[in-house]
Amino acid sequence: IGSTPRHRADDRGTDSDANCEFDSDTNFICSGPSGATAQFGKGADSVTVGDGTSTFAPAITMSGTGVFTFVTSGGTDITFKVGANEMYKFLDGSANPGLVIDPTNKLIAGDITSGGDLTLSSTTHATKDDIFLGSAGNSVYDEANDRLGLGIATPQSLAHLLQTGDAADDSILANWGLIIGNVLNTTGLEVGIGFRVSSGQFDTVIPGAAITHERTGLNSRGSLHFKTSSDGASLTTRMTLDKDGNLGLGQTVPAAKLHIEEEGTAKANLDIMQIVNPVNAADMDGTRTSILWRLARVTDTLLDAGRIGFEAADDWTATASTQDADFVVECRSQGVMTEHIRFTPDAFGGVLNIFGRIDSRRADGVSNPFRIFAYNDDAGLPPVFSCRKARNTFASPAAVQNGDLIGGFDCRGYDGSSHQQRASLYAICDGTVIDASNTVPMSLNFRTGTTTSTTDRLTIDSSGDVTLDTANVRLNFGGTDVYIEDISGALAFGAINDQRMKLSTGILSLVAGANNHGSLRWDSNFVSIYQGSGNQAIRVSSTTVSMLGGVKIGSAHGAAATSADLELSSTVGAFLNARMTTTQRNALTAANGMQIYNSTTNAFNFYENGAWVTGSGLA
Repeated sequence: IGSTPRHRADDRGTDSDANCEFDSDTNFICSGPSGATAQFGKGADSVTVGDGTSTFAPAITMSGTGVFTFVTSGGTDITFKVGANEMYKFLDGSANPGLVIDPTNKLIAGDITSGGDLTLSSTTHATKDDIFLGSAGNSVYDEANDRLGLGIATPQSLAHLLQTGDAADDSILANWGLIIGNVLNTTGLEVGIGFRVSSGQFDTVIPGAAITHERTGLNSRGSLHFKTSSDGASLTTRMTLDKDGNLGLGQTVPAAKLHIEEEGTAKANLDIMQIVNPVNAADMDGTRTSILWRLARVTDTLLDAGRIGFEAADDWTATASTQDADFVVECRSQGVMTEHIRFTPDAFGGVLNIFGRIDSRRADGVSNPFRIFAYNDDAGLPPVFSCRKARNTFASPAAVQNGDLIGGFDCRGYDGSSHQQRASLYAICDGTVIDASNTVPMSLNFRTGTTTSTTDRLTIDSSGDVTLDTANVRLNFGGTDVYIEDISGALAFGAINDQRMKLSTGILSLVAGANNHGSLRWDSNFVSIYQGSGNQAIRVSSTTVSMLGGVKIGSAHGAAATSADLELSSTVGAFLNARMTTTQRNALTAANGMQIYNSTTNAFNFYENGAWVTGSGLA
């Protein structure tokens, strides 16, 4: 066929004329200008299309089983092309669309209007291999192991993401390995991931747990919520980390760096466990579980600031009665972590040890912010405030010494700028401490004051002596009318209407108002009675009672008669002389004027002119 027909085998046209011919292999060959050829042939069970040369023919082979084979070489591409707004359609055996490439280059399973399931598979037999996504093999679906790798060609899990960018705090979205987002700007909207371990994987069931991000402000500012389901029907937020770094447990709007909130009667809001495996039960003693706080300036190294914990107080054998735990509080003091509070339980309720001062700073007007209270039916077990003192250290105590302050009760009042100590009670060691006899002598000192400092007012020493230590002090009884007062070294006993008895060195004075009405005075030789402030009326020695002025004895008061030193004035009684025997009379150191009644002779005897006479001068 053509201007120069060819019909012989292998007689291909080589000129510029177009020719068509059958070759000896029953191939139908068309030649064009400059030797361009096209070849169509029929094999045993195939139809081939080639370029007419032995090198590239056949270029396309369609077998009897419906398989098309394309043979190319070098950089030759196989190109399929449709017109504008047209689609590629691959039909199934029923002439229905099985796979469609639409005008926008979307790959669609089924018809473009109905859609369908799209399955990518390398093969359908046991030699499945990888389906690569993108360029350079960076992402892959490992069909043999059913794994998806994004950014990695050898995924090690069902989904393996390999991030190459730096996801720093201010990194853009492109540097993150995974972004879960929502295009809405709705406050309160949440996005997240859910977890479910169950045979029921349906869109009508909820996850068993989830992590979500809630938008609470601009630029996706918000909180991170951790949720679990306790009933299988709904999720409950258990932990929240808000935009400011506050962590809430049981609280979705935490108000502090750690905010724990519990509902109901649960006792354990925070459970801290430490499990040890000691060889012996004794190894438990001193084992501690605790919380540590650290503190520093921005430019400094973090330092331990405080620790709260519980410490095994004994061996913790299998017997519950030996399983005690101390509560311990440590604070940083002078650069060193130091124990300041320890509560040690025991059968009587426990002992609280405080290494420091106690301040109760209640400001609600309560009258007794510090109380010691106990319930006990034993009359001998009252609540007690106990002060203990030792020298040296807590671990190695030493005996106290004479003069050591053992304990005290101190009261301070605020004067507008600081608290001033103006009243106190102290226990002081006031003697020699003897370990062998458990001797620690102590006194109680009561101190008061108004300015500058306090002064000892009352001391009860270890011997039981009570001392009022202040000069010019007054001890009142039932008010101010009855009292005992120190007046410039003298002791005054006061009563109503200012009637006083004043006791000074060797003098007991009787005073009313400003007037001294008399006194009793003594020294090493005499006891004297004074009338007024200076008139000695009676003086008594070990052998003599002497009186100045007249003495009147009788049934009525009054002055003795003029010129009489002794007057007996009575109508109901008489003067009774001394009575003795003659022998007893003769033993006297007689003086003129003596008289006795001689019981031997039953007569009056008078000593006159140096001799005893009988009845002289009597009728």
